[in-house]
Amino acid sequence: MKPLPALNHLQAWSSLADLHILSNHRAEWLLPQLDHRIRLFSGITISSEAGFFKPDPRIYETASAKITPGAPVLFVDDHPDNLRAAETFGWHTLLADEADSGWTEQVEPLLRRLG
Repeated sequence: MKPLPALNHLQAWSSLADLHILSNHRAEWLLPQLDHRIRLFSGITISSEAGFFKPDPRIYETASAKITPGAPVLFVDDHPDNLRAAETFGWHTLLADEADSGWTEQVEPLLRRLG
């Protein structure tokens, strides 16, 4: 698997918003990828631990329980089905595709607007 493209942006994003992870990766792969950056996250929901996978609504409910009630959410994912499911929870969404589309450059302005 390729390294996560957002890793180098996490510090800057964490100064603008509480960061949470909602991932379909396996915990034993994902957590070592985060390494020392894990401290930047307020909540982590991983499907291999939760028992549900995106786009199952139950995993979004599990993640929602870790988010401050009423706080705006920007959900970034590489699958449109997962984005649609997040939108049913009132979350704002951004497609993070595999191509170098510059999606990482869109996150900071969106966080500032939502903040």
